[in-house]
Amino acid sequence: MKKLLFIFCILGIGMMSCNMSTEKKIENENPFFAEFDTPFGVPPFDLIKAEHYIPAIEEGIKQEKDEIKAIVNNPEKPTFE
Repeated sequence: MKKLLFIFCILGIGMMSCNMSTEKKIENENPFFAEFDTPFGVPPFDLIKAEHYIPAIEEGIKQEKDEIKAIVNNPEKPTFE
């Protein structure tokens, strides 16, 4: 019985340490730039800080401008597709 309890304790500690290292890694990065592994694909709001918004908005504007440039510079005849 004590061996089984010891094994579960070791497994629990191992699982918790893996989870903490993942959270620390995400906290050091901007959560808006990571894939959301959350139910329904919603952002991890608990990890988002005020300083994460401006870089995410600027990146979104850059991506939209790149899409517009691709449309404007497309030599093919326009279609509804």
